[in-house]
Amino acid sequence: MVDFLSAGMTDMVLMYGQALGNSLGAQRLYHETFPERRLPNHKTFAAVLYAEEEILNAVEENRGINVRRLSYRIGVSPFVVWRTLHKQGLFPYRVQRVQHLKPEDFARRVHFCEWLCAKNREDPQFVTILLSTDEATFTKNGVFNLHNTHLWCAGNPHAIQERNFQDRWVGIVGNQLIGP
Repeated sequence: MVDFLSAGMTDMVLMYGQALGNSLGAQRLYHETFPERRLPNHKTFAAVLYAEEEILNAVEENRGINVRRLSYRIGVSPFVVWRTLHKQGLFPYRVQRVQHLKPEDFARRVHFCEWLCAKNREDPQFVTILLSTDEATFTKNGVFNLHNTHLWCAGNPHAIQERNFQDRWVGIVGNQLIGP
């Protein structure tokens, strides 16, 4: 089936429809219409149609499905999955991950800002020795990469995913352990 996906997939689906779901009839029509093309096996006509249906059903069940995993599961190339989804007006949108804030977080932030301003007044070079970090989520399987997380939708859903509270953290500066 993979040999025919790029150029003739749409034509195969059309021939299958014209033959009213008869694979042998679709194969005959395809050969008559496109004699210069390599003739696919008659079973391929039904498989192409069902692959498209299976792709759309899988995305309907799970908008965040991974294209490569889906293509492997169905037995088509990732290009076919992308093309099928785009043909249906579906596009991948990233999920924005945000930190869930508790009511007491506002006061903590204000307190931190006041402390930082006071330290900066005492020593104008204080901010140059601060360590700034970024957060990452670690799991037993490694780092969670949110850049690979998409939702397939017709329009941007502006989806967000709240993360768990982060009450404790640990950092290392030089040979010093900092926190919690």
